[in-house]
Amino acid sequence: MQIRLTVLAPRSGQNPTPARACDVLVTAPAGTALAAVASGLASAVSGPDSSMGGGAVVLFAGRERLDAQRIALGEPPLVDGAVLSLQVPGEDEAADDAVPAHLHVIAGPDAGGVHLLHGGQIRIGRSADADVPLDDPDVSRLHCAVTVSEDGRVSVTDLGSTNGTSLDGTEVHDRPVRLTPGALLRLGESTLRLTSGTRGPTLPTAPDGEGHLRVNRASVTHAQERTAHGEAEYEGHGYGDGDGSAHTYGGASPRGGPGPAGHDDVQDDDRYSPAVTHGHGTRHLADEPPRRGGIGAWARRLAGGRGEAAHDTTERTDNARAAASPFSPSSSPSSPPVRSTAPAGTWPDPAAVLLTALGPGPRLWERDTAHPEALVVRLGTTDRADLPAVPVTVCLREAGSLGLAGPRSRLAGLARSTVAQLAALHSPFDLEIVLISTDRARGADERRREWAWLGWLPHLRPMHGQDCRLLLAYDREQATARTGELVRRLDEGPLGPGWASVDRSAVTEAARLHTGPYTVVIVDGDPGSAALRETTARLAGSGAAAGIHLICLAETPASSPTSPVTATYDAACRASTAFRECGAVAMLSGDVATALRLLRTAGGQTAGNGTVAAVDAVSVAWAERFGRALAPLREEGSVALPGRPASAALPPSARLLDELGLARATPASLMARWASTAEEQPGASPRPAAPPGPSASELDTPGSGRTVSTAARVGAQRAAPERDSSGSGRTPYPGSTAHSSGRTPYPRTDSGSGRTPYPGTETRDSEHTPYPSTRDSERTPYPNTRDSGRTPYPGTESRGPGGSAVYAGRPVVVLGAGPRGALSVDLADEGPHLLIEGPAGSGRSELLRAVAASLAAAARPDRLGILLIDGAGNERGEGLGPCTELPHVFTHLVASDPVRMREFAQSLGGELKRRAELLGPLDFAEWHARHGVGQRIVGQRPPSAGEQRGDLDSPATGTLRLRPSARTTDPGPSPLPRLVVLADDFDALVAPALGSPGRPAAGSVVRALEAVARDGGRLGVHLVATSARPDRTEDTELARGARLRIILDAPAVPPSPDEPAPGRGRLGHPDGRVTPFQGGRVTGRIPRTATLRPTVVPLEWERMGDPPTRRPVRELGNGPTDLALLASALERAARSVNAERLPPLLPFPS
Repeated sequence: MQIRLTVLAPRSGQNPTPARACDVLVTAPAGTALAAVASGLASAVSGPDSSMGGGAVVLFAGRERLDAQRIALGEPPLVDGAVLSLQVPGEDEAADDAVPAHLHVIAGPDAGGVHLLHGGQIRIGRSADADVPLDDPDVSRLHCAVTVSEDGRVSVTDLGSTNGTSLDGTEVHDRPVRLTPGALLRLGESTLRLTSGTRGPTLPTAPDGEGHLRVNRASVTHAQERTAHGEAEYEGHGYGDGDGSAHTYGGASPRGGPGPAGHDDVQDDDRYSPAVTHGHGTRHLADEPPRRGGIGAWARRLAGGRGEAAHDTTERTDNARAAASPFSPSSSPSSPPVRSTAPAGTWPDPAAVLLTALGPGPRLWERDTAHPEALVVRLGTTDRADLPAVPVTVCLREAGSLGLAGPRSRLAGLARSTVAQLAALHSPFDLEIVLISTDRARGADERRREWAWLGWLPHLRPMHGQDCRLLLAYDREQATARTGELVRRLDEGPLGPGWASVDRSAVTEAARLHTGPYTVVIVDGDPGSAALRETTARLAGSGAAAGIHLICLAETPASSPTSPVTATYDAACRASTAFRECGAVAMLSGDVATALRLLRTAGGQTAGNGTVAAVDAVSVAWAERFGRALAPLREEGSVALPGRPASAALPPSARLLDELGLARATPASLMARWASTAEEQPGASPRPAAPPGPSASELDTPGSGRTVSTAARVGAQRAAPERDSSGSGRTPYPGSTAHSSGRTPYPRTDSGSGRTPYPGTETRDSEHTPYPSTRDSERTPYPNTRDSGRTPYPGTESRGPGGSAVYAGRPVVVLGAGPRGALSVDLADEGPHLLIEGPAGSGRSELLRAVAASLAAAARPDRLGILLIDGAGNERGEGLGPCTELPHVFTHLVASDPVRMREFAQSLGGELKRRAELLGPLDFAEWHARHGVGQRIVGQRPPSAGEQRGDLDSPATGTLRLRPSARTTDPGPSPLPRLVVLADDFDALVAPALGSPGRPAAGSVVRALEAVARDGGRLGVHLVATSARPDRTEDTELARGARLRIILDAPAVPPSPDEPAPGRGRLGHPDGRVTPFQGGRVTGRIPRTATLRPTVVPLEWERMGDPPTRRPVRELGNGPTDLALLASALERAARSVNAERLPPLLPFPS
């Protein structure tokens, strides 16, 4: 387990200087007590030679003193991103439910703050002495005052400001004016809103014990979504003394520290509307009628004060507000306004974004790839004649890439606001974020400090093929690695390797068809080398074809009469080569750069006048608080983190349990895995998972940050996407016309592969069409919204597939490590049979053992049975003998006893006949779909939430269950389980050697296996066989009908440590594609588990983009094998769910 913490050193005396902070990376086994690392935390922030006075190290989380002996690392409050104070209490972040109101800064150059109004006078201004400081040049040092009386009445008074104060368009003077919830208070370029202090809904979270909080979005109801879009407020958490009149949340604090921020209540807008010009005119707003779900539904009225000029707002129109955007056919000044039907709060303000993360609120990660507002960001607000503070938005899917230009301080605030919106509204599964900040015009320390907040986001955790600990690039080597990963994704995308030379229309069409996930790349300034400039420019212009969108930052003077828009645009293009390829640009303007102009571009030039708006920018403190709030959050049920996996070089060896996500094989994890692959689930295709590393939280292990589920699911990388086709649903192999089955012929020896030819390739088989190119296959498409726990949008509801089996086990086989992670195939969908060919020493038997182990991990033993056949008897080693420990194995035949071989053949033939009579004209899936409902156990209670995740089944009693689940009842054992026959050395059965003891009965076994190859697919019986001599088996039913085929490479001669381990091969798919992989090893000894001492090391953000250091894994010389470990856990899991082993076809040999 690894978690990131920040430790604050104690302040000396009354020194107002902020305490020194140190970010650290803590590595420790799960459940380690805080006491084990307390001294390391103190040394990290105070130095190894500092003296703590000989006393014990005392740590605080806020004002709470932590019991170092009882509080465990990874459990709240010691989760990823937590802040600890050394020796003295820190700032209190607890929410105060007693405050009558909050004041949100919803727009402006210092937006996002949420301030708790405790009572008395709260002064707002630019001065650090103000209770609510605003970094807005148009705001006076002490601009206005908000007063909360003892009875809860709120009023506002201008304090003689230079630019004046307005409340819903009415000027405020030195006489108190009533401030009602929902009213817009305008001062300078900033807009504030008063909200009630009532607690709003939050998403349920559950700690996982490894520093993360699992967020359950499936519990979000429609009413909560409406509330989150404008009917209620979120609870805030921030810093404060408790005795002040106002507490700052996320904005600039008088003490210089970050604080939590405000809530979501945003106007109802539409991004498709005509461009408008910026102005300060506003109109009266009112409480929304309850039927509209607006402000009036949640804001309780505060009584007006005597002597105040009551300021009541009028009723708002039922028409939704329209957001200004230049990306619409109607975006000409002469076009009529366009009204939106989007719900209120579609584009949240910065205060709402922060509170969404802090809650976490119901809007957290609400936008999946099918959401109509996916990748739409709000850049600022503008005023119309009829509507004030209309959001100005841009859609990255339409623009392709977005350019932002202006002075550094304001530009950075705008970039922070833009990226934070994306991270709050899109889950790490649907969006990954990459930072490239290598501009040497600015110092490395400056760049690191500016973007340090970004590293806390879970969207930057790497996946398979991304050799780093976080998706960051602070030097040119890291930038080359990040851009190389993106280029590989485009090479494998719909446009192919020539994507850089296709025309813009092809890119637009490919982008339109892309269904996610998405990648947003932040390119801050000049990337550096000429190659990086060219690559980022190509990515900006064509990356949208693969879901890659750039946000390019260019430091320029603000646009002004002395520096017109065209000059500013040219300066931005010189500062960043990729800027000219952006389809939309937003350039800061005005004397103090607090306004922006959003324009579309065409042919490298700006088009039209665009839209002018007041900028939405946030401070570094705001971003730091936001990033830490999101750091520990993980989506419940997701097994992979962001983005589409990139291909990577195959490892020299692979451990099957790691590829299965069962590095620590336990009964609970196996039961959860069985549940995740049960065919009673819709589609039986869970989310694809990135390859799991040793720990879900280890940052030192490549790719490990992507796998977050403690129970990894099958389908980490499905070998082939679903395709529509008649009949089998698969395209036959091309190339050979010898057989109607369309099987893949044996590769030619002159294919250029460089492999050692197989024995017997001189036969006519060598003349067959070779394998197609080894370009890797695409991943299984990402699931619809039903898999994410989100409420589907109209028109996007998924429909469950028909005809999938209901109760039988799913025969999903994880073969090993592929280019994009664990490579798996589904025999039911892509088979029904698999043929493995390879010479002696290529790893055939080990791969077949891995097939047995992965099948056992995929389904319960009463729903999937395994039959083992050692075709060569005992002549070629131990064969499949170690697999008999698996509870799924109910028959084992060693082809050395003719009597048993004939009995086996008769029994297997009888089983096929029984199934044929039972199924009749139906196939296996249709029979289960038709008869499965009648087999359900009536009257079973629903399992508890723990049981649904794979906890032990408890006996049916009258005990009250505290966690009932709405999941469908478990139907129990399958009345017709699926069977998989694993035959090693099939060629030795087809052509047994002279003198072989099993030679007299080999023909009967082969005929039984031929019947399986011919009819087993319809009957739910699959055959997986290996052959060392393809020339001997090429005329068998299996060779002619196998739609899945594996060719293993010959071992290197002489052996070399630089060569891959046995098991390197290629998987041929039914549609002709080929995927290379490294077979997973399952009979190796379990890795040596040396005692891990807890460690604390300073966190170097600038090095997080480097490849992680790897420690060699050594096997335990005299320990059990992985297969034995898995078999023991499977046996216990089977007993826990009362899953009995299937009755054997013939008794096991003594």
